[in-house]
Amino acid sequence: MCVKQTPSGKHARSIMGSGECYGSIDGMILGISHAECGIIPEQLSGGCFVNLALSSQDIYYNYATLRYCCVHHAERLRRMSVLMLDLFDYTYFNYDVSLSRDIKNYLSYGGIEDPHNYPANKNFSLPWDELVRQAQSFQPVPQNRNRVVKDTDIDRFPFSSSPRTKRFDATIQENIAVFHELLKLARQINPSMRIICLVLPRFCKTRERLAGVLDSWRGEYLDIIRDAQERYGFEFLDYTDHMISTRRELYYDSAHLNAAGAAAFTDLLRADLNRLYGGGIVSTLHDMTPICRSAAIVLPRII
Repeated sequence: MCVKQTPSGKHARSIMGSGECYGSIDGMILGISHAECGIIPEQLSGGCFVNLALSSQDIYYNYATLRYCCVHHAERLRRMSVLMLDLFDYTYFNYDVSLSRDIKNYLSYGGIEDPHNYPANKNFSLPWDELVRQAQSFQPVPQNRNRVVKDTDIDRFPFSSSPRTKRFDATIQENIAVFHELLKLARQINPSMRIICLVLPRFCKTRERLAGVLDSWRGEYLDIIRDAQERYGFEFLDYTDHMISTRRELYYDSAHLNAAGAAAFTDLLRADLNRLYGGGIVSTLHDMTPICRSAAIVLPRII
């Protein structure tokens, strides 16, 4: 599948086009809702970070978001030296949101308006443009970020969703290729980019219920990570079984950190990264050439 243009996304456009961290950014966070809810960019020391993680954002749309920023906000990436990528859980490479029911929600949250594999989506008969139009008119219900997870939340969790229980080989192979393109693009933006891939924690009772399913995917997932690490060099931090997952008061539902949990996790992440990088995660190599400009970079195509 080739990305031939850079479709817009309200979420990325509103953050990158606003005065948030006015001027150049030092770091970017990409990923799914776990990072959207769980990492507070203002708490990351040493520079200006923007959080472009978004609910249901799969690997392809993470790449598309970075590509969008590279094309439309190259000047803001002038000194970017840190990229954090939330890799969800061990089933992430088996997930294509454009083929799922979640695509309408993703668009309603402001996701990149690229159909990707939507023509093969069996859950909708709507033309793509009509789906986008309907999604844009949908208003997501705001979450109470101060609530605390209840046992009934665990009971409602979709433990048998298809990315966990069914294998999609074509999706896995495409996502591996897209993951590599994303990493290559990060290295084009800054050859010394500090790339941190991570798995955020879930509440431990959810993890216990998912243990058998997730563990069956773990070996293959880690093989994919190790292969990419050898090629591109990045840190991988897995908080799946960290003690922070046992603290009920830090989760607002079965899978997401609440406001207090996001603060606690971001403090933990900052401390771990400071240890890895000797006191600060933002590179001192500021004011790098903005090679993202279309005249200076050939944007990768996904085959």
